[in-house]
Amino acid sequence: MKRLGDWVRRHPRLVAWVILAAVLIGVVAFDTRALGLRGLRMVLLVVAALGVSAAAVWIVSWDRPTQ
Repeated sequence: MKRLGDWVRRHPRLVAWVILAAVLIGVVAFDTRALGLRGLRMVLLVVAALGVSAAAVWIVSWDRPTQ
């Protein structure tokens, strides 16, 4: 557990991106279940969620210097 904690402290933006991406993908999956999206359309929505979460973490990081 100590090694995991050290890794999290060294890579806060990556951890924030993974958490935000997981939440956004969950929201997309939950909200689109009634639409019956399959295959490429769902893949594209997941890729878009990954991109949006990466952009959000990147933009938020502009205000905080890396240590």
